Amino acid sequence: MFLKSSFICAAICTLALSRNAANAQVGSQRLLTTHVPAPVTSRLASLVGPLPTTQRLSLSVSLPLRDEAGLKTLLTQIYDPKSANYHKYLSVSEFTSRYAPTAEDTDAVVSYFKSNGFDIDILPANRLVIAVTAPVDTIQRALHVTLNTYQHPTEHRTFFAPDREPTVALAVPLLHISGLDDFTLSHPKIVHGTTSKGSGSGPGGQLLGSDARHAYYGSGSLKGAGQSVALYEEAGFEMSDVKTYFKNVSQSLNVPVHGVSVNHASLGCAQPSCDDSEQDLDIEMAISMAPALKELVVYVGSSSNRPSILNRIASDNTSKQISCSWGWGDDESALDPIFEEMAVQGQSMFVATGDGGSATPAGIVWPADDPWIIAVGGTNLTITGPGGGWESETGWGGSAGGHSKNGIPIPFYQPPAVDASNHGSKTLRNYPDVAAAASGFYSCYDASCSTGNGGTSYAAPQWAGFTALINEEAAKHHQAAVGFANPAIYAIGKSSSQYAAGFNDIKSGSNGGFTAVKGYDLVTGWGTPRTDLVDELSGVALPHKPLVTIRYHQVGACNGYATSFGVTSAGPNAALVIFGIESIDNTKGSGTFKFDPSKLFVHQLSDEVLSPGLVATIPSSRRVTSVSVSKGHKHTFSHVEFGAVAVSTKDANGAVEANRTRYELSYKTSSTRPQIVTDKTDATRKSWPSTLDCSTIKLK
Repeated sequence: MFLKSSFICAAICTLALSRNAANAQVGSQRLLTTHVPAPVTSRLASLVGPLPTTQRLSLSVSLPLRDEAGLKTLLTQIYDPKSANYHKYLSVSEFTSRYAPTAEDTDAVVSYFKSNGFDIDILPANRLVIAVTAPVDTIQRALHVTLNTYQHPTEHRTFFAPDREPTVALAVPLLHISGLDDFTLSHPKIVHGTTSKGSGSGPGGQLLGSDARHAYYGSGSLKGAGQSVALYEEAGFEMSDVKTYFKNVSQSLNVPVHGVSVNHASLGCAQPSCDDSEQDLDIEMAISMAPALKELVVYVGSSSNRPSILNRIASDNTSKQISCSWGWGDDESALDPIFEEMAVQGQSMFVATGDGGSATPAGIVWPADDPWIIAVGGTNLTITGPGGGWESETGWGGSAGGHSKNGIPIPFYQPPAVDASNHGSKTLRNYPDVAAAASGFYSCYDASCSTGNGGTSYAAPQWAGFTALINEEAAKHHQAAVGFANPAIYAIGKSSSQYAAGFNDIKSGSNGGFTAVKGYDLVTGWGTPRTDLVDELSGVALPHKPLVTIRYHQVGACNGYATSFGVTSAGPNAALVIFGIESIDNTKGSGTFKFDPSKLFVHQLSDEVLSPGLVATIPSSRRVTSVSVSKGHKHTFSHVEFGAVAVSTKDANGAVEANRTRYELSYKTSSTRPQIVTDKTDATRKSWPSTLDCSTIKLK
């Protein structure tokens, strides 16, 4: 957290000034962060007993950065297109020489733990985290604590934790020691029993990873060649499940998958004692999005050494796109230096936000709400058919989104995105940043295959795979990797033409506390990727993008009978929602646009998409008609033309409910050129006159 970082920087400076004196006579010093869970300090958690002294624990010892303020300044420059340092990333050795702990300090820490009976794992090149293992008795003596078990105050389990803050007889400052407690557990962000629209290529119309690729990238030629994707995992995986998946869907598996064990973690996950659902689906989704990757690397560790897993990914620096679909308790003080190193090295870190909607607890959302993370929410995706293109999308109800419950301040790139319509916070980090399909997937794991799978676990690896396409394109044109993409993504969101070309703007769907709206929102962020986002983020100049804008407004809803308009009764629990088409703007187009009203379809502010489009319940004299608009011209209808669509409602008097609901039009097209944008001119309205009979509607 930024506030914590300032305190830590001040503490480091104070310690550095007294280092020489301390070296002469070393006493016990506390670490720069806290380690005792609040329920232990407050005695809310009842003591059960001591932790067995022979039990072995794996710990991650984090050292502070040498010049965190200087690193933050460089990061600002690296992601500022106007700076001479724009996208001039550092290598691991450059980062280490400028910002990491000195070799002397690292050697002193290693010597301390080794002399106190700890086993030392492989030292990373960046010297930020040292993985150690020892029995409880050894840990207690070296850190001057007693490790006890306690009754968890809110969960039906016990947990272990130190009884006091650890101290060490070292002159070198230590940032944090992870693994001294298991008060908060890790959670994979996968759910079962989700539904699909039945249009996918999998069994029963379920979605496949390849369907997501076709929806977001179409028939493009990029496949991730030359790129490596890294996955953060807290358990091993079984390649037999992955092979079964690709065999069952009749697709080739040509990507080498390598496992990296962190602190001696098992790379396997045999049934029935181990659940590999998260790990296997991550592999399946990332490869489906980028089927010609150079490699996919699965970094496997345990919840006790999360910093070691992430630090290994950063210090290896072989993968420029990383996916994590796990959540746990906030520990940004230990992890921020690692995330900042990833950003300064040009690595993109995607984290799933969670699956409990806006109510998702803080200890599951994290680390998605860290300022140096690209947070990924979820959607319901509908495609035109098996292997087909994007048809429509709504916000998934489980998509975790909102204001940081971990109290993380709003980062520099977010303030312009916050407005009254999305209810974003002006002081706290808002999430998600982007989204991808998260429901109705077919997957293979735990030695079987199943349907109805979902969760933001599916969305994060899709974005990692999509970023591999972006970085492949960048490499082909001798451009740098996209790196930490949020500054660029939020800049794209401020440009209407770039945003329309690069993102599917998800305008409907709710996660309980927030609703998807035009532009940025707290359900789907900026939305899901389109083909042109590859060019926009890769630094490759975009070709001219024809753009057509259809402007319209929502007139209102009615149920009843009106002979003057020829509208028949919608019946109980239904209404007729009427729209007025005002103009079609082709001034930015590259050719004649043939407007076909049958391609208009309706979204409402729930997870429902109403298609096909407007029904012909309005007489031909006022009905929306086909029209051709020449290149460079705008067609304004001499009188507003109207269309209506029948919608189902929960209220028996459907018009009352429908007039309190915002409906929006979209235009279905199988081509990404021209880009068809629908602009609702009364988008700020939240309700319309409560009209019970169609004859009373005033068509303006």
